[in-house]
Amino acid sequence: MRINSANPLLVYDSLRRTRPQSETDLKNYLKVFLKLNIPDKRICPDHNSPFDYLRHTFIADFERRVTSDERRINADCVVWANRAGGKTELAAVATLLDCIFKPGCKTRILAGSGEQSYRLYEYFLNFLKNGFEKFLAAPANRERCSFLNGSDVEVLTQSATSIRGQHIQKLRCDEIELFTDEVFNAAKFTTQSKNNITAAMELISTMHRPYGLMQKIVADAQRYDIPIFKWCVWETIEKCTDRSCSQCPLWNDCQGKAKNAVGYLKIDDVITQMRRSSRAGFESEMLCLRPSLEEAVFAEFDPTIHVKQIDYDPNLPLYRTLDFGFINPFVCL
Repeated sequence: MRINSANPLLVYDSLRRTRPQSETDLKNYLKVFLKLNIPDKRICPDHNSPFDYLRHTFIADFERRVTSDERRINADCVVWANRAGGKTELAAVATLLDCIFKPGCKTRILAGSGEQSYRLYEYFLNFLKNGFEKFLAAPANRERCSFLNGSDVEVLTQSATSIRGQHIQKLRCDEIELFTDEVFNAAKFTTQSKNNITAAMELISTMHRPYGLMQKIVADAQRYDIPIFKWCVWETIEKCTDRSCSQCPLWNDCQGKAKNAVGYLKIDDVITQMRRSSRAGFESEMLCLRPSLEEAVFAEFDPTIHVKQIDYDPNLPLYRTLDFGFINPFVCL
C-alpha cells in the first residue's frame, strides 16, 4: 500500500484503516491505536496466552480453515481464564476489530447478567473514544452501535425471548457459567456465516461450579475439537524482578513462573487475594486448576484416587448410601 508521507495525520489515519496482516501487525495496531499491550507468552505448559485468543478470533475470517475432509469449519472457541485475566476486555477488543475490518459483521453481546453484558459493552464504547468515532454511522446508544460499513453491535438480555430470531455472525457469551440452560440452548442457534464472515459462538468464563455448565462446555469442546484458550494468573501477572522466591507467599504455586511473566496483575495484589480467599477458591478462580469444591459434600474427592474397579461378591453385605443434597442434587448409591 502506498501512503503519502507528506502529511503525518493522513498517514496515521490510513494506518488506522489498514487491516493487520500478521501477528506483529496486530500487536502493533493494538499498541498504537488502543494503547494496549496484550500478554503474549505462555507460561504453563498446557495453557495459552491471552493474545492467542485475540489472534484466533480476528484471523478466523481471513485464513482458510479446513478440516481433514476439506470442509470449512466455524470459528467457535472456549475461553477459560482467571479472574482479572482480561477476558471481558479482550472480548471488547475483538468486537471492535470485527466491526472495523469485517464489513457487515453482526455481533451480539450476551452475558450471565445484564451488568456483565454492559461491562463488556462499556469497554467497547471506551475503545471507540480512541479515534474510532469516525467509523460510526450514528452516535452509539446504551444498547446498540452501528458502523458505516454495515457492521453493528448489540447487547442482548439474559432471556430466551431476546435471543430467538437473531441471525448474526458473532455471539460473545461472557461469564457463561452463570447462564440458564434455557438461554444457553437458545443461543446455540443464533449464528450463521455470511459474506465471508465465519460464524462464531465464543464461550468465555472462569470455572466456578463443580459439574456446572462451564465444566460441561470444556468437556464437549475437547470431544469435538473446538479450540480452548486457557490461561491463569501466571499468564497475566507482572514480571517478578526483585523478590526472594524462598520468602514469597506465592512460591508453592509459582515455582519461578513469575520470573518469565509479561502480564499486568500486580504481584502484591495476587498475594493479597490468595491470603483473603480459601485455598479451593484460589485454585479455581486464579490458577484455573478445577472448579471450586468449597460447597461439595466431599471436597477432597478425586476419581483417580477414590474410585477403582472391584468385582462384586454376592457373599458380602450390600449397603445403600444416601446424600440428601442440601447443596448438590440428591444421590442414592
